[in-house]
Amino acid sequence: MKKDAKFLGNTERYYFDGKCRASEGWCQFDTRQDASYFGQWTNPLTLEFISFCEGDYTHTQCEDEAEYTAYMQETIAFYEDSFMHIDVGISANRQDLIDKFESLALGKHTA
Repeated sequence: MKKDAKFLGNTERYYFDGKCRASEGWCQFDTRQDASYFGQWTNPLTLEFISFCEGDYTHTQCEDEAEYTAYMQETIAFYEDSFMHIDVGISANRQDLIDKFESLALGKHTA
């Protein structure tokens, strides 16, 4: 697993809403904590996860599907009380994303 972390001052989560497009496989990792200063996105096709909190940015790249599934399960458990679902969006590849999460044993967490 590779992690890249940096501080992105004067940035809001909406920057990532535009960058992490559903048409490219990105899905929002929705929690009750989401706000202009906090958000998370995941891509089951490229096995990536992005977290943004008050300017702190972390990009995680998993090596394989098993590592990605384990990372996602740990992240869901960490946000136990505030995790809502993985939002696969309404793009043309919605069903492909749902199918991919199903194959990773994460399908029950999608909406």
